[in-house]
Amino acid sequence: MSRFTPSKPLFKDSKAIDNYVLYNFGQKPTSGQIKHYWLSIAKMYFSVENYSMTAEFLFRLILISPQNYEALELLGTTYRKQGQLSNALEYYERALSTPNAPQTLAHDAAELCIQLVKKQKEESEIKNLMTKALYWIERKRSLNNNKYDPQAVQLLQKIYVILVRHADKQLDKRSCLKRREGIPPVVNIKWIDESVKDLISSEETLIDPLLHILLTKSLLKIQDYQRAWKHVMQRRYNFVDSLEWNTFVKTTFPKYKLEATIDNQKEPLHEPTELIFFANDNVVRLSLNMRLPEESDKLVNEFSELVKTWEIPKSQNAQLFFPPLI
Repeated sequence: MSRFTPSKPLFKDSKAIDNYVLYNFGQKPTSGQIKHYWLSIAKMYFSVENYSMTAEFLFRLILISPQNYEALELLGTTYRKQGQLSNALEYYERALSTPNAPQTLAHDAAELCIQLVKKQKEESEIKNLMTKALYWIERKRSLNNNKYDPQAVQLLQKIYVILVRHADKQLDKRSCLKRREGIPPVVNIKWIDESVKDLISSEETLIDPLLHILLTKSLLKIQDYQRAWKHVMQRRYNFVDSLEWNTFVKTTFPKYKLEATIDNQKEPLHEPTELIFFANDNVVRLSLNMRLPEESDKLVNEFSELVKTWEIPKSQNAQLFFPPLI
């Protein structure tokens, strides 16, 4: 929410404020009076929750002083209080664009973009709002020693989910339309793809593993197996202590093992075998302290059986499973 915090009301209701304004400024205030006093009067009306009068006084002030940061911020907050999110975003952005403006509103602007995008159906509007949200988060970060604060992390997670789920939804829709016409389905929505890639590469340790699971499922859904494999292999050490992530890899990727190939070649990669064993091993390790003994034994036996039966390249067999002779 905006940093504006109303002080204790000086007047008990709007009528008292009306009388005060009329007594002190009459019906035709001068430009100088508006410039010097209208912000304070708008705050009085805001404190008694008379938002229409708050906006009326702010409009008159902004006409005379269009670069007044406090007036623009308060007008944005007034609209936000009334649920008029598009107008609130407009005035927050105008406030942030004033010379030497503090960036305290940047995350508020990003949050409004996220709230607005949930009501949008047009691809262009969704793209515009998500791009704006990322811009304001990055702008605040640039003034914070290039570090994301906790609020920024929460906003990034919300954006991540929206982007991936929207891509998923669009691919479903477009795939259905293409199949009707006998044309192969679309496999990519470029702007979403690039936004998600930038998001997870800029500060990957701050993104929850559950969001990476969501992204990987989307890649598998559109049959982009190489990128899915590459993604999980890149994250194998990031999420080594995440039971959810390792369980996902353990249960999902064995059936896609033959799809992990070198670019433009049909030869399967050896790393996926190691990755799946690694995930199984982590699941056993992380589960030992969380489950009943019989459940843990079952997991250990399951892993042992996997090691015995899985087809492993001979070159890696010894180094993976047999300890060196002493």
